[in-house]
Amino acid sequence: HLKENDRVVLISDMYLSANQIHYILESVDPIFKELRIYVSSEQNATKSSGGLFSVVADKEDADYTKWIHYGDNKYSDFTIPKFLGITSVIIDNGGCFAKTFSEIKSRSLFWAGYLEGVSKKLSQDRDMPLPKKMGIYWGGPICFGYVNWIIVIALKRHFDHLYFIARDGYVLKIVADRIIKNNGLDIKTSYIYGSRKAWRNEDNAELIGKYIEQNIDFKDNRFALVDTQGSGRSVSKFAEKIFSRTSEKTNCFLFDKIDDYQSEYCRFYSMCSATDSALIEHLCRAPHGVTLGYADREGVSVPIIAEQQKWEYEEYKKTNSYAEGVAEFANELSMNSIAICEYDQIADVSIDYLKALNKSCEREVTDYFGDMHFSSNMIDMDMLFAPKLTNVEVETYMKNYLCVPESYYGCSFDYSLRRCSYAQKMMLQLDMKNIQKSLQDQLSQAAEKKDVLYPGKPNIVVYGAGKNGIKVCSMLVKSHSYNIVAWADIDYKSKEIYNVCSIDEALEREYDYIVITIKNENVSESARDMLISCGADEKKIVTADIFMRQFYAK
Repeated sequence: HLKENDRVVLISDMYLSANQIHYILESVDPIFKELRIYVSSEQNATKSSGGLFSVVADKEDADYTKWIHYGDNKYSDFTIPKFLGITSVIIDNGGCFAKTFSEIKSRSLFWAGYLEGVSKKLSQDRDMPLPKKMGIYWGGPICFGYVNWIIVIALKRHFDHLYFIARDGYVLKIVADRIIKNNGLDIKTSYIYGSRKAWRNEDNAELIGKYIEQNIDFKDNRFALVDTQGSGRSVSKFAEKIFSRTSEKTNCFLFDKIDDYQSEYCRFYSMCSATDSALIEHLCRAPHGVTLGYADREGVSVPIIAEQQKWEYEEYKKTNSYAEGVAEFANELSMNSIAICEYDQIADVSIDYLKALNKSCEREVTDYFGDMHFSSNMIDMDMLFAPKLTNVEVETYMKNYLCVPESYYGCSFDYSLRRCSYAQKMMLQLDMKNIQKSLQDQLSQAAEKKDVLYPGKPNIVVYGAGKNGIKVCSMLVKSHSYNIVAWADIDYKSKEIYNVCSIDEALEREYDYIVITIKNENVSESARDMLISCGADEKKIVTADIFMRQFYAK
């Protein structure tokens, strides 16, 4: 339109100011500098109400009949302007990825919107392969946030060489190379082969040492290893060999350090902790097999890579397409130097993206990741991450107090639940409604000090209204063997579900056990101390894992 000398203005229902949007757009293309922008936050009118179109028509002296409006919202960008007589053109905003931004409860809405904008810009091709689109919409934002965070810390700590560990470091290295090149940074990157299986095998000790000497430049201790998630125990075994040569701890980056393990050989930098991060391995995986160990080839220690199975070959073809999408995203975003400055906020957004991905119910998204092979023990290599559930498995899950069926052969049952058919979801919803009603009845009776539902059965106070608390309550309700007399939480005022009460109110009830449902050991211990300080009977407090073992034994 600009080439044809048409008048072009930008209209948005947006909380940012026109100047802020100009700043963002001009960093992408200077063509936006001369375009006027009208935003709802400044004009006190919105597209969705029709008011913003009226404001623009008045200020631009524009005729609705000679106006063409482009947008991606079917209501505010198509229905409303069409009603006003404006020619409206709807733009595909990503299909199954349209809800990406709405699912992300980010601490930085600016960067969440900016990253989504980059994804939309790069995915205009409707024939783009799904793996590449996954790389642009999900892998790109998550991997970029992590690697950008690493690079900023590396610059502050004067690390000049980053070693990305196979296989999870493959895609991360691609992202790092784009950021480093586009910003002219003096940091080297390398890819080293290793695995839990290879590094924890003491028979490999000598060859690992030789591999380190051949591939790691550990002078001045200005290097760092890069991994994705785990306890850090495997990388610590590798770092131990480096320590024997340098007497210094090795710097190691992790997206998510899953426990409190500390190593005398590693200095860990973790972007987050205790996040449900199993999917991060899918987002970073390499198109080659796992490192089984090392072999001596004419005095050189070389990695032994597992041969590809047929299913691996098919998945690795997808990985290459996916990696292309991540690379394009990283290249586009890293061209803007402000990304390096705002590393904390981008890191926050990448964590929020991962949380949204874990909760996504979009069919194409869950099918793509659910059907990937995943093994946490290096044995069940044919296991899928989250296979679809059979009707028998769903029924067994409901009958067995919401426990994972023994027949389930996958890594994430929760993720498999998101892949349920409509009929299966209806079954689960009906079962949960029955549980909720029964739980509500029990808590209401207890609050009104009426007789318990099951006389002679143990009275339970459940502490913790999180995900595990809901699961424990559901199990107790379905067993018909316990009376839940109170469900307490320190943050009870923000819990809108059921009748969650304060600790003081819960302790007024007659109880045989207080079950702490918090999984984190340190937080659970703190909760125990707090309950005791509030007057709880110490002898009656048990953790959920101990209580549930007794529950299943019965």
